[in-house]
Amino acid sequence: MVRTESRDSCPWHGLREGVWEFIVEPQHVDEFKREYGPQGSWVKLSRQAPGYLQTLLLRNSTDSCRFVLIDRGKLRGVSPVPIGFFGAVH
Repeated sequence: MVRTESRDSCPWHGLREGVWEFIVEPQHVDEFKREYGPQGSWVKLSRQAPGYLQTLLLRNSTDSCRFVLIDRGKLRGVSPVPIGFFGAVH
C-alpha cells in the first residue's frame, strides 16, 4: 500500500527559515542577547507576523561575539528581514 498526501497536508510545506549571522561588539553582547533572545524585542515583534513559528538565537562556541539568528514560519513569499539592532525595534 502506498500512502500519498497533498503538499498542503505536509507539515513542512510552506516552511520558511531566515538565517542571519551577527558579529557583536563585546560591550554589546549582553544587550544583544536580551533583545534577540527568547524574551526580547525581536521575538515579540516576530510573534505578530502571520505564520510565525519560532526564533532561535545560537551563540558560537568558540567566538562569544558571533551569533546566528534563525526565524521559522509558515510564510508565503519572502520571510521578514531583521530590523537592525539599534533600529526600529527600539
